[in-house]
Amino acid sequence: MAQRAQSSQTAAALGQMAARFSSGTSTLAVLVRERQDLGVEWQALDARFATTLAAPPAQRDQEKEQALRQRLADIAARLDALNARFAKELPEYAALANPQPLTIADAQKFLLPREALVLIAGQTHESLVWVIANDAVRWTHVPLGEEEIVREVAALRCGLDYYGAWGVTGSKCAQLLNVTYSAIDYQLGKPLPFDLARAHPSTRRCSARSRT
Repeated sequence: MAQRAQSSQTAAALGQMAARFSSGTSTLAVLVRERQDLGVEWQALDARFATTLAAPPAQRDQEKEQALRQRLADIAARLDALNARFAKELPEYAALANPQPLTIADAQKFLLPREALVLIAGQTHESLVWVIANDAVRWTHVPLGEEEIVREVAALRCGLDYYGAWGVTGSKCAQLLNVTYSAIDYQLGKPLPFDLARAHPSTRRCSARSRT
């Protein structure tokens, strides 16, 4: 579910890839362009259909609703047919155009013994976090929203990476940590101001249950 919720983040990359395929004149290139156009049309019609259904009963047009419902069904059927053909004749495109969530077991196959995959599904005021190693899995509920998590991570990086945190234009490290640290401090070998309390879950309000 978390992977599907974040799948829209791949839309830009998919569009660029699809454009490369559709730049040709072969039959498959024509079908790729058709799939792109149908996808755009389906999204637009789906939004219109949702608006129509939300209208007051006196303002709803049953004939219009049925026409929208039928067109959506026709598009879905055509997309299914195109996806089936791509899966057979253009599997690389099919994998990107219709991606399926990766199972934990499959994800673990890509991880080395000292590596871990972190997936954060953030909302406004809370998040779910998964940490996957090749031999263990943990998940936890965190009472921090997406913006708060971004801020916490940025603050931790201030204690780990001088050039990527302090040495960039507009750095907010001094504000995040309420300390000062200059280029001269770094040149003299002064340790970066790492926030131990922020890094340790037992001292933060984000501690929560976890599961193997």
